[in-house]
Amino acid sequence: MKPCAATFRHLVEDASDTVLVLDADGLIVYTNPAGETLFGRPAAKLLGQPFGHVITADNPAEIQITHPQRGTVTADVRSSRITLSKQPYAIIYLRDVTERKRNELALLETSQQLRERIKEQACIRHVADILLNDEDPLEKMLQAVADVLPPGWQYPETAAARITFDDRAYTSKGFRPSAWQQREAIIVSDRNAGTVEICYLDERPESDEGPFLKEERALLKQIALKVGEAIERRRAKAALLRFNRALRLQSAGNSELIHAKEESALLDAICRLCVGLGGYSLAWVGFKQEDEVKRVQPVAQAGFEAGYLESVRISWSEEEGRGLGPVGRAIRAGEPQISQNISTDPSMTPWRDEACRRAYQSAIALPLKDSAGITFGALMIYANELDAFDNEELRLLTELAGDLAFGIVTLRAQAQHRLAEERIEYLAYFDELTDLPNSNRLMETLKRTLDALPAGQQCALLILNVTRFGEIQAVIGVRQANELLRQVASRLRDALREGEMPARIGGDEFAVLLSEGGLENARDCVRRIERLLGDPFRQAGIPISIQMRAGVAQAPDHGLNPEALMLRSAMAMRHAKRNGTVFELYSGPAESESPRYLTLISELHTAIVENQFVLHYQPRVDIGTGRISGVEALVRWRYPEQGLMPPAEFIAIAEQTGLIDPLTHLVLEAAVQQCRAWSDQGFDMPVAVNISVNSFHDPDFLTRIDTLLATWKLNPALLQLEITETTLMKEPAVVRNLINRLKERGIVVAIDDFGTGYSSLSYVASLPIHTLKIDRSFVIRMLESPRTRSVVAATIFLAHSLGIKTVAEGVDVGEQVEALHEMGCTEIQGYYFSRPVEAEQLRRWAETFSLEHYALTLPAERANA
Repeated sequence: MKPCAATFRHLVEDASDTVLVLDADGLIVYTNPAGETLFGRPAAKLLGQPFGHVITADNPAEIQITHPQRGTVTADVRSSRITLSKQPYAIIYLRDVTERKRNELALLETSQQLRERIKEQACIRHVADILLNDEDPLEKMLQAVADVLPPGWQYPETAAARITFDDRAYTSKGFRPSAWQQREAIIVSDRNAGTVEICYLDERPESDEGPFLKEERALLKQIALKVGEAIERRRAKAALLRFNRALRLQSAGNSELIHAKEESALLDAICRLCVGLGGYSLAWVGFKQEDEVKRVQPVAQAGFEAGYLESVRISWSEEEGRGLGPVGRAIRAGEPQISQNISTDPSMTPWRDEACRRAYQSAIALPLKDSAGITFGALMIYANELDAFDNEELRLLTELAGDLAFGIVTLRAQAQHRLAEERIEYLAYFDELTDLPNSNRLMETLKRTLDALPAGQQCALLILNVTRFGEIQAVIGVRQANELLRQVASRLRDALREGEMPARIGGDEFAVLLSEGGLENARDCVRRIERLLGDPFRQAGIPISIQMRAGVAQAPDHGLNPEALMLRSAMAMRHAKRNGTVFELYSGPAESESPRYLTLISELHTAIVENQFVLHYQPRVDIGTGRISGVEALVRWRYPEQGLMPPAEFIAIAEQTGLIDPLTHLVLEAAVQQCRAWSDQGFDMPVAVNISVNSFHDPDFLTRIDTLLATWKLNPALLQLEITETTLMKEPAVVRNLINRLKERGIVVAIDDFGTGYSSLSYVASLPIHTLKIDRSFVIRMLESPRTRSVVAATIFLAHSLGIKTVAEGVDVGEQVEALHEMGCTEIQGYYFSRPVEAEQLRRWAETFSLEHYALTLPAERANA
């Protein structure tokens, strides 16, 4: 049903009561399955009908329904109103009370018949009235028995009478059991009423019994029968009252479940209903604890008397005495446990004195189970009467406990969902490591500040970098370095004033937005930060001095565009790092800040949000085996105006503006997803993805990798990551740590663009590197330059001697392939075999690939290796 929320439908779908939803015109727009049973018609014939056309109502709280098989059906009515999707609806709750009404009518008829029969003899009416209405009938019943004798009957003062019911004797004064056998007792066994015995004792000799003995005995027997009937009716009436009480309690409990928002409020409400509406003396809910003694911890109660719950100390361990009571057994067995007489029940021994002192006579423990059927607690109810829980009441209370458990589980799931949503929202705008706003929140706040900047006023943006952080991290480790960043963030926050917003925008980079003032305010802010960072930090037992390099750009002088202001303050910070100064002001436009460049920044941000990217794949060919050894994923931007834009035109912008991290995540996810799709098609093809230096400082990078592999169930060996040699040399310690952790996961790591970063093969040999990719600049020149050819050959030879594979990039002609094959290069990548193509085109190309299709002259011993 469209207007009903999913939660509402879930709650009422399996309800035993009928739930109808009416629109503003009074038409039925929804019925749960119970409605089809109540009306005897399928839902399709009820929907769209006016509610007044399917019922007959003389009493607003009660309706009659014409059922095709059952005839007239009677139902109680409750209603409420709700607004869904801005539309008003009425909710009608109907409970089938036909059988209850019939029982009530039968009881009324029986009572009427009893009244007519009582009219026959005043003495019988007197006895029955006493039994039905008097709370303490002993003396009045005895007098009534004496009154049944015919007028004029005389008996001595020693005469006595006794009435016995269910082993409880009501005896007049002077009654002597030793003389009982002188007169036969009148005993009647009456169905469920038990045994009713009425004895009239006269100690005179039998010869003096007189002419009225026969009539006396007949009258006493008649009274005994009536007494039995009266007691049975009183029992039936009490059972009906208990049943109706439990029924009302269950109905009210369902209403609480529908409207409950919090678990504690629901538990309190159910306990209050048990006492207030159910008439029980005490109700409480306890949850089992997985501690050493297996405690049951009370979490809600009603009808509380000081000291009782503190004294109960209940366990659910079967090896501990306090775990043998109803609650412990209910939790272990997962079934209701009843004590109908606390004073005689041995399992209630630890609590008997306290319970009896409060007049608790019966108790029931109802297990609470989760969706998997595991018991997590119990609902405990006490009554101030013996044998308080019959079968019908047990059934209804068990249903109530089941509904309560379902409500608890549902509310907990909703609470977890809310926490997850709050966590997602938090991570979208805050840095998890430092609790500072992240770049998203900074950019949003910066945009609002610039849009509202009054004419003639200034604001400024500071970008701060922690100097030598990579070296510090290499010494103390990633975990300790992260803790150091948290402490830096804390001091940064303490250094700021009102109107100054801190943020963490990268691994070791922070920002401060000064909503008022320009250059002087920025200088003052930097001095305050310097002072607070002046005292050394102590981390991993080492005193560590931290210095910041700061760059500032101010609006409107340096622009009113958030991306431009961010870029220019970052440029000023990098200028401060190069000059070794603490603070630099943005000094003017650069070539990279053309209007076109700034426009690209804004459009790139939008492209990442909308995922306007596609991956092309370029194969790598093992020229020793003639097989395709893998592919490299290369990102393309579906630029709205110019079609596909190659990475060279936007990757640098992404790195400068901090957009490289979300872009890397998009590329990784797309590559893993495609690799999984190929595997499902029987095309297992390793995919290599380039990652930037920023990823090495992202504390969540490995977690994201693990999540992707787990989500898509991908073999880690099919994912290969490529890092540039420049990155390797820029952050050697950080890169080493990450490569080691990737290797532990079975992920292959390759060094890209080798030969451009001035690293040595001896250093590379110390890393768990799988592959070296020789930069295309060497491959292009090697045929014309003997020196370049020698460098390539030496690199290949040394790499192989270290057990490292080599891949030559940018191979465009067959002569290059042949030369590289002669040098022993493992794999070839370049236009000679294939340009980067879309996934499906690559798969079709791979199906027909063979080295024989290419005019290559390869030495036989290598080609057939």
